Amino acid sequence: YVDFPVNAYSSGMKARLGFAVVAHLDPEVLLIDEALAGGDSKFQEKVAKRMAEICSSGRTIVLVSHGLYALRSMATT
Repeated sequence: YVDFPVNAYSSGMKARLGFAVVAHLDPEVLLIDEALAGGDSKFQEKVAKRMAEICSSGRTIVLVSHGLYALRSMATT
């Protein structure tokens, strides 16, 4: 798929690519809109792990999601 134009990617492939790029930039603040909603269980696990790493390093994540479990598992006070 490296030789394919991005507009030929499925929505799941675009989500994976977008998260991979942003997550490896080492952002101070990460804004995520429904990142955990799509993709298979392996992708969701990878996203959750990377987001936990970002949070534990003192960074801020703003997550918009309908998944109450994901919000509760990542929320801190």
